[in-house]
Amino acid sequence: MDWELAMRRQAVTEWRDRQILAAHTMLNNCAQGARNAFEAQLAKATLLDSVWDPAGFSNHRIDTLLHDSVINGVADCFASAGQELGSIDARLAPLGEAMARAEGITLPLASQPSSSDEAHTRETLPAIPTEAGLLTRLRETLVYKASSLATYASETADWLVQDKAGLRDRLRDAAANRIATQWMGDIGDPLPVLAQMIKNIERVAHEARTELL
Repeated sequence: MDWELAMRRQAVTEWRDRQILAAHTMLNNCAQGARNAFEAQLAKATLLDSVWDPAGFSNHRIDTLLHDSVINGVADCFASAGQELGSIDARLAPLGEAMARAEGITLPLASQPSSSDEAHTRETLPAIPTEAGLLTRLRETLVYKASSLATYASETADWLVQDKAGLRDRLRDAAANRIATQWMGDIGDPLPVLAQMIKNIERVAHEARTELL
């Protein structure tokens, strides 16, 4: 038996296990960052969002928050993995270089929810003609301030109702489910991102062991 060759094949197996763990760690860190950032977006949720369509509110936002960090994370993981693979044996360098290009990984991106954030934008006070008298200006200003106060009170009441009833937890749960099923799951069509990364790592490991026969 060629013990040196056997040890290199074993090194490929250990390399595979390390890269799978690295993929898990990278995605978990990205997901934690996205969930923290998602908290700041809960203020945009209406009562209708949290009661009737938490996934519609959460999915696109979570996908958007994860997109750039995961793209960079996948590229870094595969670049490091490819370099390490080539260091095991010079014959594996082409496989490592191909892997470093991080091709074939598709990221999910849910469609933008139909209820736009613009619905929450308050109208500005319309310009008053210069010929309007002081009394007219005062009346218009008071009407505007009363309207703004009513809008603020309504939004504040909506926030308190959702928090009191635990409805914002429905949005958090929807975000967590999106991460679990589309980003860090192991089954699906299309495959979740983690499953795609693991499939790629295992394919390269198989080709590497075959190359060392």
